[in-house]
Amino acid sequence: MKPEWKDATSYSRGEDHSKPRSWSIDIGPLRRLVVSEHIYHPGEWVMHFAPFYNEHELHVKTIREAQKEALSLAYLKIAECYHAVCNLTGTP
Repeated sequence: MKPEWKDATSYSRGEDHSKPRSWSIDIGPLRRLVVSEHIYHPGEWVMHFAPFYNEHELHVKTIREAQKEALSLAYLKIAECYHAVCNLTGTP
């Protein structure tokens, strides 16, 4: 089953729930990857992916582009960690 992006917006009481501003996806045993519209700069997107990124600005226009860019950056960090462990253990 392919993981799906889910609405992770923190809505205020009485706020319209029809326009999510924050999305999350679970990445296996790792913590959740979150893409959000910047709280003080609507139309700008940031990602959170502990311990690698905290409010990392994404230079994109749409939520779909932000999700794609965030997944690519998360993949690169995971690959860096994998290669670092391989170098320590001498495995390919």
